[in-house]
Amino acid sequence: MLKYLLAAFLGISTANADIVFSNFTGTAKGFGLDVAGGFPQSLAEEFTPAADYSLTDVILELGNGGGSDHAMNVFIFSNSSGLSGSEIEEIGSDLSPAGSESPVTANSIGSPITLVSGTSYWMVLLPEDANSDAFWDNGGSSRAPFEESDTETGTSGWRTASTQLSQMEVDVTPIAATREPASTVAIGCRLVLMGGIRLLRRA
Repeated sequence: MLKYLLAAFLGISTANADIVFSNFTGTAKGFGLDVAGGFPQSLAEEFTPAADYSLTDVILELGNGGGSDHAMNVFIFSNSSGLSGSEIEEIGSDLSPAGSESPVTANSIGSPITLVSGTSYWMVLLPEDANSDAFWDNGGSSRAPFEESDTETGTSGWRTASTQLSQMEVDVTPIAATREPASTVAIGCRLVLMGGIRLLRRA
């Protein structure tokens, strides 16, 4: 009970992690769009939060491509006129699917990433180096805006690839609204008053 009173007084959220976007099925399809350092080719999928959140992690279904190096890097990019804009942060590096195909979680978030309601973002999958080769499994439950680039770094040359079923889940933590100082003081006075009434009753 005390933690909820403190939360009400300080405006702290006690909400658990949530999912802001998911077409993730976890079903290995054995096919998808290729991400390869040798081409090179980079891929990106768009999502738009409906409220303000803090990014927790991202889950992608990846499969092994050709060769023996399947290391991938995961980034979150801003949106620029419907295409990937600038890098916000790298959230996963040197990630590879286990076996031939499996979910990969990107959660190496150095600085807190705030996702703003109604703002579009791109989850970008890049090859670790020129020898990397993997694919982003497209066995998702629903289509999402998608794009590809012929640059290994994904910094230019993006082109729309219509919509794809590439599997992705974006996990987030809701951001609690900050209480106005006046309402915080009112809550504090109310708690003190309630405590005083209880003491008087005991006396």
